This record gives sequence, structure tokens and C-alpha cells, in this order.
Amino acid sequence: MRLAAVERLTDQALLAKIAVEDKAWTVRRSAVERLTDQALLAKIAEEDKAWTVRRAAMVKLAYQAVKPIDQEAAAPVTEEGPPKTEAPELSPWNWRNWPK
Repeated sequence: MRLAAVERLTDQALLAKIAVEDKAWTVRRSAVERLTDQALLAKIAEEDKAWTVRRAAMVKLAYQAVKPIDQEAAAPVTEEGPPKTEAPELSPWNWRNWPK
């Protein structure tokens, strides 16, 4: 029942409290999947006792670090092709290489 309630929450402060304090790892993981606070996600990725919750936080951090580009705001494509950009190799399995 708590899991279903967390899946409908949008209040970031309440989600943060649940992500850190709830006894059930399934509820904490669901809250982590809805969090946007980078610092809290990093803390959870390092400190939560359940590996599934830590992994969910790492995946969320990686996704937020490489957000999809808004197509209207993207640089125009010229005759030479699209602009050259270098994206870092991000992997939820190798969090030590993530940008800080």
C-alpha cells in the first residue's frame, strides 16, 4: 500500500524523507526513482544499505547528467553535418567516472 502511494507522490521533500527513512527497500527505491535532488541521490547511491536502492540512485544520477536535448534548442545542422560534441562515457556501473 505504501509503495502504491509513493508512486503517486510529487512532493520532493516527502519523497526525500521516504527515500532515506522508510524501512522497506522497495518503497525507498520507488521514492528514489522519483527524486530530482542530485546531492541526495549521490548520498543514497553511496550509503543506502540495499544495493537495489543504491543502483536506482546511480541510474537516476546518470540519466540526469545526460538529459535528452530539446530538439528546438539544439544547434542547427550545417552542410558539414551536426555540431561535434563529446559526451562522457557514463555508466551506472562505473560511477567514479561521472562528472562532479
